[in-house]
Amino acid sequence: MKAIEELDRFFKSGKTLDYKFRIKALKSLREAVIKNKPKIFEALYKDLRKDEFEALSTEILPILQEISHIIKN
Repeated sequence: MKAIEELDRFFKSGKTLDYKFRIKALKSLREAVIKNKPKIFEALYKDLRKDEFEALSTEILPILQEISHIIKN
């Protein structure tokens, strides 16, 4: 509960309104997805029985493309 309250305070502080902050957060998210691909593959296989190709083409690449699109626009 305390974590939620801290996140709520941070959001209400207005720091997330700055586009530079959001771009930096999106870049961090992209790096985290890339860094954790093996763990994501494993989770998608365990949960949904998706092989690496299917996981990459239906889950990971669309997310990375969307992040890149948002950063550019």
